[in-house]
Amino acid sequence: MDALWTTYGFYLWGLTTLLVIIALVWLGWMSFAPEEASGGGEIDPTVLERVQALLDSQPVIQASVGRALQFAGLEQYTDDTGRPAFALAVFNARGDGLLIANDADSGVAARTLKNWGEGDTFSVPEQTAVAQARTQHKS
Repeated sequence: MDALWTTYGFYLWGLTTLLVIIALVWLGWMSFAPEEASGGGEIDPTVLERVQALLDSQPVIQASVGRALQFAGLEQYTDDTGRPAFALAVFNARGDGLLIANDADSGVAARTLKNWGEGDTFSVPEQTAVAQARTQHKS
């Protein structure tokens, strides 16, 4: 062991001193370096204004989404004469919407519906289209 220290002691002492100096420089750099804006700083005023604008417009957004047509049901079938026909029901979240259907007798017809069409009379394909749209609302 004495031979090791005699031969390499100066190098080991120098390496240890260099590592201590590097550690002190790193510690000083981390302690006195300027802080980054990460969580602890102030929030930009423009961000606060945008967030407040979104919060203020929330009732308008909710009312608009409630009126948007969101749920649709489509039934394609062959009418009595053998021609292709369809029934399309489209509703919003409140159950208000419209029903568009075509067949050989009436051509294309549209009518508005309230409360998911409860109380209205429908043909079988129209009932299927309304049921498809209502199923989307429930899921």
